[in-house]
Amino acid sequence: MKKIILKIYTLLQKIFFKIRFGKKILIGKNCKFGKNNYFKIRKNTNVGIGNNFLSRNNVTINTEKGGSIVIGKNVFINSNSMVVALGDNILIGDNVLIGDNVTIINHNHLKIDNESFDYKAITIGSNVWIGSHSVILEGVHIGDNVKIAAGSIITKDVPDNTTVIQKKENTYIERK
Repeated sequence: MKKIILKIYTLLQKIFFKIRFGKKILIGKNCKFGKNNYFKIRKNTNVGIGNNFLSRNNVTINTEKGGSIVIGKNVFINSNSMVVALGDNILIGDNVLIGDNVTIINHNHLKIDNESFDYKAITIGSNVWIGSHSVILEGVHIGDNVKIAAGSIITKDVPDNTTVIQKKENTYIERK
């Protein structure tokens, strides 16, 4: 009985997304969304979510000004995390685990007093773990099999098979 209720709930969520967002959002099979998730998908933007996606509560997915977000299969996003794409894309690979309170944002203000932004794509490879309270900023490419320690601020590319530990000098420590 519990499985039937879960299947009905998942189906209703997919129908709700299709009615509200039309073809702007594509959701794979076996996706589950927590409570109070917020999807803001503007004109000329798209979101694609692969199979077996799971999000906890209060997750924000936001696309504006031509930005798009593509999320691979078997991705987990924990509570209070945010993925925002303005003017360019954010690509998240397969088997990615995103901790709570993580921010992935592909733009930055050019000036504080107006609405001009600098946009740069973000790519996150497959088999990546992003620890809680981390921030991934615009223009970053994170390779496959990367672990990012909690509280890290990622401002430059991270090569494959790297463990990132934030230090005062903003350096990376590689462990193989």
